[in-house]
Amino acid sequence: MPPMPMTPEPDQVSGPDTDIMHGVVLDYTYSGGRHYQLSFDHTHHVTFAMPDVPRPEGLPPGSQAPSLAYRVRELKPGLVLVHWIVKQAAIHVALTIDLEDKLLHVGAMMPPNRWEFFDTAVIDTITYVDKPAEA
Repeated sequence: MPPMPMTPEPDQVSGPDTDIMHGVVLDYTYSGGRHYQLSFDHTHHVTFAMPDVPRPEGLPPGSQAPSLAYRVRELKPGLVLVHWIVKQAAIHVALTIDLEDKLLHVGAMMPPNRWEFFDTAVIDTITYVDKPAEA
């Protein structure tokens, strides 16, 4: 797993990660109606998309959303905690994902003013993508 971006002297708080989210694609809608899609690859990276938002003009065809390193821990069977940060942009996201009840809870801090927000989403679909064949 790639190292998480941390301060030069990270805290000693750590613990076991899991690969339970490898190959999972979540399609979900927050309580306010915003629709997202998260794709977790097999190398602890996640990409996200907003399927209902048109692609910006000038964006090359086939270009990908940014891929972010994430950490994941299974809290209990079917319940996971996912976390990622984008240090340069002061973004910090934590998701609790209930795969059995198809619910997602988010707590995040986002720019430009480091807004903190919480929301709940209903997971519309969960798709599992097999690991790509080794070259």
